[in-house]
Amino acid sequence: MKKRRNNSGRKRTTLRALLLRALALVLALTAAFSLGIQAWIKSYIDGECWEWAETCAGGFQRQIRDLEYEYAAEGPEQLMQIIRWKLAQSGNTFSVVMPDRKDDLFQKQGISPYVYPECQSCTVLADEAGNIVATDRTLFSMVLVFRDDDPKLQTPISSVNILKRLYLCDPEQLKPAELPELDAFFQTYRRLSEPTADSVNTAEVKLTSIYVNRAEHSFIPHRAIIKNYTKKRSNLQSDYDYYHITEEEIAIDVDLPGYELVTVHEGVRGFEVNVDDETGEAVLADREQYLSKVEYPHGLLGTEYDCSFGGSEAALAEFERDQSFSAPLNENDRYNASISRRYHRLEDGRAVFLVNGGVEIGGEWYSLHVRCMLDYRNELVVRYCGKWIALFAGALTLLALAWCLWKNYRNKLRYAMEDAQRSLTDKLARDVSAPLAAIGDSTRKLLGGDLSATEQTAHLNAILDEIADMDALVSRTLQLNHMGEARQPKPEQINLEKLAAELLQKYEPLLGEKQITHSIDGSAAVQADPAAMETILENLIANAVKYTPERGEIRVAVEKKVLRVTNSVAQKLDVKKLKEPFVRGDAARSNVKGNGLGLSLAEQAARLNGFKLSLSCTDQTFTAELKI
Repeated sequence: MKKRRNNSGRKRTTLRALLLRALALVLALTAAFSLGIQAWIKSYIDGECWEWAETCAGGFQRQIRDLEYEYAAEGPEQLMQIIRWKLAQSGNTFSVVMPDRKDDLFQKQGISPYVYPECQSCTVLADEAGNIVATDRTLFSMVLVFRDDDPKLQTPISSVNILKRLYLCDPEQLKPAELPELDAFFQTYRRLSEPTADSVNTAEVKLTSIYVNRAEHSFIPHRAIIKNYTKKRSNLQSDYDYYHITEEEIAIDVDLPGYELVTVHEGVRGFEVNVDDETGEAVLADREQYLSKVEYPHGLLGTEYDCSFGGSEAALAEFERDQSFSAPLNENDRYNASISRRYHRLEDGRAVFLVNGGVEIGGEWYSLHVRCMLDYRNELVVRYCGKWIALFAGALTLLALAWCLWKNYRNKLRYAMEDAQRSLTDKLARDVSAPLAAIGDSTRKLLGGDLSATEQTAHLNAILDEIADMDALVSRTLQLNHMGEARQPKPEQINLEKLAAELLQKYEPLLGEKQITHSIDGSAAVQADPAAMETILENLIANAVKYTPERGEIRVAVEKKVLRVTNSVAQKLDVKKLKEPFVRGDAARSNVKGNGLGLSLAEQAARLNGFKLSLSCTDQTFTAELKI
């Protein structure tokens, strides 16, 4: 890293060097922050996944116990069918919402299977031998009301009656029948429901006719319409803007024993319902109007599109490949309701969260498994981390830039002070060297012994004069160097006309000797530090007396806000550096004895009082103007 050097050889840090140093620090801190936020978001996602899986497992355990208590009299097959429906109804609800989206009720920014195909979840119920008895695999369900199911002709809507009229289209249950058309139907539905790289999809199925097995509460679609809707990922923030893409008609023709073909009618909507306080059942308020419109069989409450539910097929297949069911289950999983955790990583880097618990159904113990998988490199996680890393790096860069500018400003002030002190020392050494040389010359002549008494006296007087000049030079240099450090200004009322008259009176002998005319015009009083104001005016008048040629003129003009001292000059002067220490101007002033500190002292004293001293010169007049 290059650094500028001054004349003394000391290195000076440039703004570029400061920026490079700060940039390196920003990069290092950003890298550390990046690692930290990635570790934190991983821990956060882990916590969300475990919480979801344990909540699901605990909820399923309670639901199964409640269903067993409520439907024990229906028999084990009907009970297991309801359990399968409950599992499928709750399937694919897995979602991890980013911390800054916790208030998003619709979870539009969540990591879920609906949005990201690599994110998957499944729920499995297995018996003690490890055989799968129920999953949240996709199935279709309908709550059907037949005429002989409705003897009172008023369609009760209590939850008990709804579940007793539940019919399922479960591909696993129908697998022995080997129905390729049904498999194709489910594949089409999954294809139209799965997310793609640029869109999120959903599908709805409307069944117009079905094959029904009332004994097994099972059905197979006969004629159906699948409507597919899609939303671009760029529109995920919106709750609407779904665009209808396709509508496919499905036809399945089967001939299975126990199944009859029926047309499904749309139920009747909009009828007032009263609830019996004793039985808790709901009855229609206008039975006659209902009888005039209802058709059988129909979907309860007039559902036009029959809902479908289900977990991830890929997650179920991955779960089975993982041999999670064939592995021996521990006592906690198999024989009691406690919940245990298992965690591992797949070869593709996805994290797998598995929660196991036990549940008793009909006196037999079953193991309940809730599993979710996701990739920590999900684009939502990357975008979230990237946002905070960018904000951190941006804020840190601004702070670093501000620090660099402040540090560079301080360095410039320090370097300027060093340069000024060095210049002062150099000029002082130069001005002292001439008197010392003269003193040395006179001393050598005195030591030679060949001088008369008069010559010796002349040399001694010359030595004393040079010593006096050096003493004055050192005193004024110290005064300049320490001005303003000893005390704070103490403003008092000062009459400028009176002060100027006293100072001119002090130089009256020299003014008379050089035949210089002088005058004071105007009168004003100001608030200023007396010592500083006297230093200003004395040095301005002394400078004017010293450098005004013979038969010249000095004028002091006193106004309310301005004090102006003008004097005659032989020629125009360059005034740019006259206020710097030891600067005496050009050749027109070099033959006049002086040390070049008068105007510097006046400038420092003016700053001490908050005044401004400016210099100007024409071919005949030099002007020092003090703005008060």
